[in-house]
Amino acid sequence: MTDPTTRPLGTLTLPVDRIKVRELARALRADPETVPPTFTVVAAHHTPAGGSPNELIIAAAGLDQPRVLLGELSWTYRRPLRTGETLTGTVRLDDRTVRRGRRGGEMVLATGTTIWCDEAGAEVQRGRVVLIQPEAPATGGSTVTRPAAAGPLPEAEPTADGPPAAADPDTLRLSRTDIVRYAGAAGDFNPVHHDEGHAVRLGFPGVFAMGLLPGGILAAEAARVLHPRQLAAVAIRFTGQTWPDVTYRRHRDPLPATDDRGGGIELGLTGPAGEQTVRVRAYPGQQGGA
Repeated sequence: MTDPTTRPLGTLTLPVDRIKVRELARALRADPETVPPTFTVVAAHHTPAGGSPNELIIAAAGLDQPRVLLGELSWTYRRPLRTGETLTGTVRLDDRTVRRGRRGGEMVLATGTTIWCDEAGAEVQRGRVVLIQPEAPATGGSTVTRPAAAGPLPEAEPTADGPPAAADPDTLRLSRTDIVRYAGAAGDFNPVHHDEGHAVRLGFPGVFAMGLLPGGILAAEAARVLHPRQLAAVAIRFTGQTWPDVTYRRHRDPLPATDDRGGGIELGLTGPAGEQTVRVRAYPGQQGGA
């Protein structure tokens, strides 16, 4: 295909609004006074239909949007975002690849980048996304298995200081209310996350959480551990679905230092059968700007 990196798909503006910061932070069980490291996903709230970064990349790659899933997201940070500023994002399609799926059909991967700049035109953040259009579902029904749901669990409520108190820091369990709350905060209304019939028609046993809900929770945790002002890079990889009302075990492991980065941390979720669903890698580094 023609080199897509020379063809910007569009530009958009994103106000770092205090109310939206708090709304997203609450959905991610994070500090409401700190801009979450995944905040730029709320750009969908500030664009017309079809104008968000992912929608622009999906359209340019010729993907079928209702079937598209997130494969991986990563960010590099020049400085922390500041509440009250307005960012301008430039979106581009970097690559489109067709692969053979396990059932013999075609699976399409599209990679895109959004470069976010401040009012002075200085780059503050760069986001990269890998979107996956899986092969068509088999006619015999779902090929994805869902762990058995556990009984009801009281939801964590915000404390007087802001972020909700987790009942068990070593586990993560999401409810359907959590999914709806994140949909509203991030502007992600893909029906596969709230419409049972739609999810089943796509070959899934039911609705599941957006990958950026558990991924954003773990990224916010990584920012707390490394300190937001020291965060240089975050990468989130999705390897499976995170289902509502299922308890996942958290893990946290150190990452060795690299030539240009200090030692980081890896956080992840593991399901009841030992399956890993999401993995977050975060690295500290020197950031420019105050």
